[in-house]
Amino acid sequence: MAFFLPFSPYFVSCLTFKAFNNLWNCIAFAMTKKTTSTLLGIITLVAVSRLLPHPPNFAPLGAIAVFASVTFGNRFLKYVLPVFLAIITDFILVLTVNAAFTSPAAHFGSFGSYIIYATYPVMGLVAHFINKGKIHQKPKKIIGLSLASSLFFFLVSNFVVWLGGWYGYTFAGLGASYIAAIPFFHNTIGGDLFYNAALFGSYYWVTKSQRSQEAING
Repeated sequence: MAFFLPFSPYFVSCLTFKAFNNLWNCIAFAMTKKTTSTLLGIITLVAVSRLLPHPPNFAPLGAIAVFASVTFGNRFLKYVLPVFLAIITDFILVLTVNAAFTSPAAHFGSFGSYIIYATYPVMGLVAHFINKGKIHQKPKKIIGLSLASSLFFFLVSNFVVWLGGWYGYTFAGLGASYIAAIPFFHNTIGGDLFYNAALFGSYYWVTKSQRSQEAING
């Protein structure tokens, strides 16, 4: 988040004209004026974490889908941004660490990839309808949404694996697809919980800073 603030004109003007006494107040002032930009910065940094070494299925995209749907008013940011970030990071991964297993043509030419991408707006829609009031102040609701998104992704993604013919087109094959994925499911749950905590925790800090600055400004 701090990487984006030096480029904020509000942050620069605060330091230039010494409107406030210290650096942290200038950061809070910049976030008051640029909350959406700051949240975009937070989400982008979290998405980039996909490119770092991590356990299988320990990913931020489900959390981003939930978080974006309850913090942004713009529908593009709510539902399209998570898909856009998924596609961009997938493209980079396909060209780098996954290059030995797939290619851009194979990955983006697969119908299953688009079923996976569609899960993120669905997660967002569910979170949007469940969201009532200040969800970032309701940890139980965030945990519930996180667990629900983990289960939904588990069911859809492994159904897609079965559609790819890995286990044969039978009910036994479908069951085998889900059974084979169970050892990785705890990583999906852990990733969603971790990244939801990071995103909503950051959002709480941003909004708290904003309220403090509004109180200072009277």
